[in-house]
Amino acid sequence: MENPNSVPSIMVLVNDRRSAGQIQTSLTGAGFRVIVHGNNQEALEKVFDSMPDLLLMEIESPSVDGLALCRRLRPQFNRPILLLTDSDTEEDEMLYSESGADDFLKKPVRPRRLLTRVNTLLGRHLRIRLQARVMELSSLTIDAAHMAVKQNGNWIRLTSAEFELLWLLAGRAGEAMSRDEVSRQLRGFDYNGLDRTIDLRIARLRRKLGDNAKRPFLIQSVRGIGYMLAP
Repeated sequence: MENPNSVPSIMVLVNDRRSAGQIQTSLTGAGFRVIVHGNNQEALEKVFDSMPDLLLMEIESPSVDGLALCRRLRPQFNRPILLLTDSDTEEDEMLYSESGADDFLKKPVRPRRLLTRVNTLLGRHLRIRLQARVMELSSLTIDAAHMAVKQNGNWIRLTSAEFELLWLLAGRAGEAMSRDEVSRQLRGFDYNGLDRTIDLRIARLRRKLGDNAKRPFLIQSVRGIGYMLAP
């Protein structure tokens, strides 16, 4: 279990030295321990050697090749992954999310927004794991300490972003949560009415849980508000 008093470590995988230096300066100044490497295939081994609390990774393009490293990391790396990207179209968001990333930031990186996103990802991830609780809801067993989900006796593989969304909804089961509230809790800023990130995460979570999107029985849409996990 993580020590809440330890200094969080962040690994930065960025090829451009100037950009990497600026990011390192911002994060170090905020009190984080920062490790910088280039973003290449050798980085995979470095991530597993260090097991940072958060991985900040630059994606040159939302192509399959650009996201291959993230996909290879995710099955064995259950900590937050934040992508730095050139594009943020809805199609790209789907690619980023399906690769296993928890969130993304469009370049150029603004220090204040970077710190907000990093603090939100780290804070929620740590709070969930330290709760060491297990929730039983309907067909689901949700284990916070191991960030694991079992459905009808079968383990379901979720990314940390998907798990945190499910945990958030489970903690308020039977109560509708607005997109604005979910966005603030999971991403650290208000919903702007256009961002589809939360809706896309809901869609992926439903798919993994076998929840029919047209007639969902677990995660229900509440018109004019947002979403609710059925109690």
